[in-house]
Amino acid sequence: MNTVKRLFVSFKHQIDSVAADLEDHQALVATAIEELDTAGADTKIQLNQLRNQIHSDQQKQKSVADEAALWADRAVQVREQDEAKALDCVKRMQGLHTAKRF
Repeated sequence: MNTVKRLFVSFKHQIDSVAADLEDHQALVATAIEELDTAGADTKIQLNQLRNQIHSDQQKQKSVADEAALWADRAVQVREQDEAKALDCVKRMQGLHTAKRF
């Protein structure tokens, strides 16, 4: 009987050990899934921020290009009447092109 009892206790211990390992693995998997969900949400937020920033930068670039074209037109229109003003227009246009690069 003593041998049967030891065998039963040993067998029960092994089953408990396997169950504990399985529970540990389930907890690790659940934690990993939660971390992935959080990382995925953070990535979506960053992606939307980048899309908004790209859109904003494209709008700024278009605005600067339009303003530079306006200064170029003004320079051409004013050139014959006042060359100094035309040169100022060209300087402003070049300043916009320089700012657009950065």
